[in-house]
Amino acid sequence: MLLFSAAFVPDSPFGYDNKKKKANSHLVGERRMNKVTMKDIAEAANVSLATVSYVLNNNTKQKISEETRQRILKISKELQYVPNMAARSLVGNTSSKLVAIVTLKNHHDQPWHRSRYYDLTMKLQELLNEQGYDVIVAGTDSEQVELDIILKRTLDALFIIDVPEQHFFNISRKFTVPIIVIDSYIADTMFRKVVPDYRSAIERARTMIAARTLVGNTDNAGGKSVEKMSMLNSELNNELNNELNSELKLTNARVNELLTGQEPFLVTGKFNNEGMTSVVREYFRPEYVYEMGTREGLEQYVRAHQGNPGIFINEWLAVMAAPYMKAEDMTVIVNAGAEYLLPSGVRRIVYDNEDKARTAIAVMEKLLRREYDEIEDYNFVGPSICELAD
Repeated sequence: MLLFSAAFVPDSPFGYDNKKKKANSHLVGERRMNKVTMKDIAEAANVSLATVSYVLNNNTKQKISEETRQRILKISKELQYVPNMAARSLVGNTSSKLVAIVTLKNHHDQPWHRSRYYDLTMKLQELLNEQGYDVIVAGTDSEQVELDIILKRTLDALFIIDVPEQHFFNISRKFTVPIIVIDSYIADTMFRKVVPDYRSAIERARTMIAARTLVGNTDNAGGKSVEKMSMLNSELNNELNNELNSELKLTNARVNELLTGQEPFLVTGKFNNEGMTSVVREYFRPEYVYEMGTREGLEQYVRAHQGNPGIFINEWLAVMAAPYMKAEDMTVIVNAGAEYLLPSGVRRIVYDNEDKARTAIAVMEKLLRREYDEIEDYNFVGPSICELAD
């Protein structure tokens, strides 16, 4: 079952400073009228709800500093926190069979941006339904994140896609259930992340461009380019790395040499998460990066770089650029489940969203079983297909 909801309510402020510390004694009197919750402790200690839950439930498998642990225990004592023993007895024994998927959006998002995570969200929902979970898909404003509708439900887990780090910590403070972060770099080892390996994808894209240059040179010298391209296609799909073969193995230095005079440019959509933005830009000079704004801006940028190969993260952007450049100059990192839209002749590196969804669900299942030591901090998902154009 799929339930849709949306929330656009201003953020509540958070933080822990000296004024709040001094106010704890006042909070005790005020909250005697209302039962103190873990959320109250989390706000006072400036930590996530999950951290408070781990400490108060004496979960020693999570890496929490002793200073943080003692601060939480001290504040819980000051606020006279009384555990809900009925709720505690249910931990690990029952399941609500309800999971939420949260995506962030902006009122000004263009259709190509809104469609980027549609396929992934649907794959997650379908696979979770197969396992007996009902799913809430919630879209919330990227500038004013609030999830009151979800907070009213009893969840087993929460998936968050492409979230700014600052907003993530604001969200995480409100939940005690496992949170799986997708397409986001978050500097907290307590939360597990599922991320596409865009570094490797861009390295492969550069290698594919360089390999075509090398094959073209061989063809000009009387070689057989069709056989070479077929061999490269097979090698890329069998190995999915830069070790192309003994004859055409391309080191990073060799790739850079072959790309001299035809530096690739990057066209990418805007990520909410700054870490994702940094990763995809690593290999490019600023003037060789276009962050998608308008169709007119894309056309102008592509025309200004005619003759240079282009790397596109997202097939929708590539389709819009296709009228203004040759297909053989395009390498597309497919991530929206719409590879079928691409014109023939383009190179492509395909991420299967079902693979990413399965990885995220596997992480969720391990978290629910409390197998914390068996889950990597970052779970990188690689492409399923690398294909050079014939």
